Amino acid sequence: MNLFLLSATKYVSPFWLTMKQANELDGSVRKASTAQIVVFWKVDQIANAGTETGPESDEADEKSRRRFVLRYYRLWVRREVA
Repeated sequence: MNLFLLSATKYVSPFWLTMKQANELDGSVRKASTAQIVVFWKVDQIANAGTETGPESDEADEKSRRRFVLRYYRLWVRREVA
């Protein structure tokens, strides 16, 4: 999905960076520049945190819950300075 989002922009450069990466490289982002949004998602398996007592407690220990993580980041095109 991110490949499609970034290739649909007007920029030909394959190099993109976040604001944090630009700041770490002592760079800056131009005031009039616009950001492109990309997404990050994953499914985490987390152990069941409930403390149940009874015959179903062994079954509950074997089960795990899924947690869906979705984040988005704003990217700017990286331009080489000559």
